Amino acid sequence: MSNTKTPKPWLDITVNLALIVTCAFVIGTVVQARQAAPTPRPSLTDGDQLEALRAHEPDTERTISLVVSPSCRFCKESLPFYQRLTEQHRQLGAATNLQAVVADASLVEEQKELFAQHGVVVDATIVAPPAEVKVPGVPAIIVTDAEGRVLRHWIGKLDEAREQEVLRSLRAPVSAG
Repeated sequence: MSNTKTPKPWLDITVNLALIVTCAFVIGTVVQARQAAPTPRPSLTDGDQLEALRAHEPDTERTISLVVSPSCRFCKESLPFYQRLTEQHRQLGAATNLQAVVADASLVEEQKELFAQHGVVVDATIVAPPAEVKVPGVPAIIVTDAEGRVLRHWIGKLDEAREQEVLRSLRAPVSAG
């Protein structure tokens, strides 16, 4: 007969159960901590100062920024409106700058090509991460004065009424602060 004792089954079950409860507690704590501290979403309001959208041309009174991504479905669906906006921009003259804003430098050429294919002509394509322009997503249109102060903004794909609102706002004079 051997002198080794075999572990009692209730001890194995108790240890395994304790491990399972401990793992469940740790996983639950991690999940709860992630849910309790959501990432703050950018929040753009009229009057905000956006250094990234400050006019770079000396005679620019107003800048119209199209915050877009070449992979965004709603941005692509908005291309006919952006083309109409281009026509409106030509009528506004040199005091208004029309620019595309993309989140990453790797998207600049693709966005330029997409706009060119659809007759959307912008004065510049700049790179500004979403946090710098305070938009929660794309597409967005932000109208700023020469100092980068937000005069008006629209987030998301616009319906016909909001598109007309954008076009009307561009004909309005730039108000002093």
